[in-house]
Amino acid sequence: MRTEEVLAAIATGLWRWDNAAGTVTLDAEAARLLGLPAEPGSYRESEVRSRFHPVDWNEIYAVVNLAVAEGTLAEARLRVVDERGRVLRTVRSRSKPVVPPGRDVGSYVLFGTLQEVAEPQPGSTDAAHTPITGDWRRSREAFLLDAGRALAEARSTAEVLRVAGSLSMPGFSPDGLAVFGSAGERLTIIGHHGHSSDDEEPFTDMPLETDYPAAEVVRTGRAIYLPSPDEYRRRY
Repeated sequence: MRTEEVLAAIATGLWRWDNAAGTVTLDAEAARLLGLPAEPGSYRESEVRSRFHPVDWNEIYAVVNLAVAEGTLAEARLRVVDERGRVLRTVRSRSKPVVPPGRDVGSYVLFGTLQEVAEPQPGSTDAAHTPITGDWRRSREAFLLDAGRALAEARSTAEVLRVAGSLSMPGFSPDGLAVFGSAGERLTIIGHHGHSSDDEEPFTDMPLETDYPAAEVVRTGRAIYLPSPDEYRRRY
């Protein structure tokens, strides 16, 4: 039997997550486990992210970042959900994050496996344990220690934003972060994360009178919350 056939027989798939490129490559079994067409393919990170419970997705980010820092494996259990948020199955991820030469620490590539695991039966001892990862890093104290260490080790605005992005709230995992400032009557970009260098060009010389959220915040001193792209288009 081929390796792929053996892995499929034990409900185990292979995945490759390129954090910098924002792409996830899946073999046929990994795609099936995530509720996608059972065939090899490459997907945008947002497509794969939508297949996981938002709380678990944010946790795997924290686990992977710690594994990168310590040079260890990243292990977690993740709930796979459908379009309505209903849990389809639980999978165990066991992966090795690697930072390719020439990239910074936050631009890793994750190689690993996804394996379906049986749900505990009601009334069993395992059923009483609600944590998905079952890892000490889930505790609030450990989370704060990890966050504090990561922020203390950050050497630039971009690294601070990368850490801040990994500390996002459950259900809110931002694709990018940017910090704006002002110089005279112009909007400036102090730093950004999750965007390419070309993305900042339209904002590098923007007058404060421009009808744009960051410019309005600088003018008024009041925060703006835009709950949807439609609301953004309506207001700006």
